[in-house]
This record gives sequence, structure tokens and C-alpha cells, in this order.
Amino acid sequence: MDKIKYAIVGSGWRSKFYIRIAQAYQNDFQVTAMLVRSSQKAESFKKEFGINVTTEKNEFLESKPDFIVVAVSKDDIFNVTKEYSDLGIPVLAETPAGIHPDDLNKLWNMQQNSGAKIQIAEQYHLYPSYQSILREANSGK
Repeated sequence: MDKIKYAIVGSGWRSKFYIRIAQAYQNDFQVTAMLVRSSQKAESFKKEFGINVTTEKNEFLESKPDFIVVAVSKDDIFNVTKEYSDLGIPVLAETPAGIHPDDLNKLWNMQQNSGAKIQIAEQYHLYPSYQSILREANSGK
């Protein structure tokens, strides 16, 4: 099987998890590029992780990822997710996918009506406390 190739938008703490995944499982995953806002951050990430980091969107897209991980601030995540999805690129977005219900509805409609490939990286439903709440809610009580 070929490596799964992904690119990352954003330089926050969540983006580092995706870099570490690719480094830990080099036979399975590859970070093709990372897009950050400043040349200082680009240099810092290049030095720390030894990956292709750029501030230029075109260079980022030329890395030809299978999908893009969007790990930006909650204020920007909807717009960035929509931007890459509108280009026909599959997106894995961190949470929250949007901070306004209208944004969440737009993402849902993009997926349902135009076939946009958008996945949200949500893990909270697996937490024991949430599992207890879901069991109680689904119990019919």
C-alpha cells in the first residue's frame, strides 16, 4: 500500500500531532507540506521536524497531498476548510468545524449536496464521561 500523504494548514499545537504521526509511522504516512503564516514559523518547523514548510499557498498545493489537515484557530477553521474543499481537495478539520450554526450547516450542505469530502477529527464522544451521558440519553429514561 502506498503512503497516505497529507499536508497541514496551521502551526498550533494540534498540527504537531499530525507531524508526529507521520514521523512515528513513516511507512504509512507522509506530511507533504505545511502552510504557516510567517517565515519565522516556517523556519522553526523546518528545523524542529525536518519537513517542507512554506508560507506560499501555491507551493503548498504543489506538494499534491491526498488530503489536507486544517488545524487553525476556531475563528478561521470554517473558512479554511471551505477554501480547500471548494478546490476539490478532501479535508480533515480539527474541532470546532465552525463556531456558528450557519457555518456548520454550510459544511453539511457542501458534503450532502456537492459531494465535498470533509471529515471532522472529533474524539470527545469517546471520553468515558460522554459515553455515560450518551448511554443515559439513549436509555429512554
